[in-house]
Amino acid sequence: MPPRDKDLRRHQAPGQVTAHFEASYHQQYISPLPPAEELAKLETLHPGITAKILARWEKQSDHRMALEHLAVKGENFRANAGVFCATLISICFLAGGVWLGLHGQAIPGATIAGVPLVGGVGIFLNESQKRREERRQKAELMAGELVQNPSAPLGPSTLPVPSPAAFRGGCRLF
Repeated sequence: MPPRDKDLRRHQAPGQVTAHFEASYHQQYISPLPPAEELAKLETLHPGITAKILARWEKQSDHRMALEHLAVKGENFRANAGVFCATLISICFLAGGVWLGLHGQAIPGATIAGVPLVGGVGIFLNESQKRREERRQKAELMAGELVQNPSAPLGPSTLPVPSPAAFRGGCRLF
């Protein structure tokens, strides 16, 4: 610990000026491994440490890749399960609508059978628009000219919902 100013003044001659200078050096790097110069210095202080650091880094890298693989696998499973469940629900709605139509309930049957059709088309159009926008943004990003469009919606895009008047006049499917 450096001496205090009082301690310094006690031991100095009158008219003499004493200066105290303290310096510290801090180096920071952003990398999973230290720079080669640091590894060489560490190796001289502790022989074999470089091999241990590299082995630890490889182990951590393998672990991270395994976690990423597991996450991608889980996302794919959830996506496939979602498509399967949506298809099953749509088939049930369609079968229910056909059954109602065959048993004299044409309007409720057409409505129930149309739900998965309209929903599926809406989801398809929405997702197509999202993918198109993502591709456009990626192309702009790769070209280095990503500019936010102030008129673009901030949230997920929505499809226009027709008014009930659009359904008046009806459409008989059965």
